[in-house]
Amino acid sequence: MKCNEFKEKVADLFDKTIDMQTQAQLSEHMKSCPECKAYYEELRETFDMLQPKEVKREERRVLRPSFASSLWKTAAIFVVAAFLCGLSFAAYHAISPKQDKVAQTDSIYNVVPVNADYPGGSEKCFNFINEHCRYPRPCKHFGVQGRVIVIFVVEKDGSISNIRKIRGPGIKLTQQQVDEYNAAYPDNQEHLQVGQNIGELLYAEAERVMKEMPRWLPAKDEEGRIVRSHFTIPFIFKLK
Repeated sequence: MKCNEFKEKVADLFDKTIDMQTQAQLSEHMKSCPECKAYYEELRETFDMLQPKEVKREERRVLRPSFASSLWKTAAIFVVAAFLCGLSFAAYHAISPKQDKVAQTDSIYNVVPVNADYPGGSEKCFNFINEHCRYPRPCKHFGVQGRVIVIFVVEKDGSISNIRKIRGPGIKLTQQQVDEYNAAYPDNQEHLQVGQNIGELLYAEAERVMKEMPRWLPAKDEEGRIVRSHFTIPFIFKLK
């Protein structure tokens, strides 16, 4: 197993969608590749933090910002967006800047009593993504598909910032592929180049959609104060 193949498959270990044979291959590869083993350990630490946690009251007083928080939710749409961080309609709270207290700290929290939420709930957000997301033409042409995990910060005013990619599919173009694409699309609006990882186009599209979203309902701490919080969304690009 090559390192790029390892990095494409290793995340599946955490959602139990991988067969035993591939799991054994991944484990064997880590024994001979320290770099991939370190990559796995970093990814495992991230996924551990993404799992929902029950926070005791005494622990809430010492909550510290962490890398990310989420609770998987999936929906099949043109682009299947799955929400982490425990989206719940029952936890929907209307925010009024004039009434709600705003925390003075600029810390970014992982676990909060009231999670950030898209206005109107997850269904509205799914609809927004479905209406605005466009499959990149080069990715469609070369059959590039897979999961792009995006992490971002929901600010106190509900705006989205610090959008970053945790992982995503990738394919580096050869000269033959570039020539093939240029022949099929003479305009070549994307200006594809040899060695370019066109999997990044999927992330760029996910980032573009995130930036077009309306303001979210920000998270609240145990005292009801508005705080900054991490949120993670995996976009699953799948060709029909």
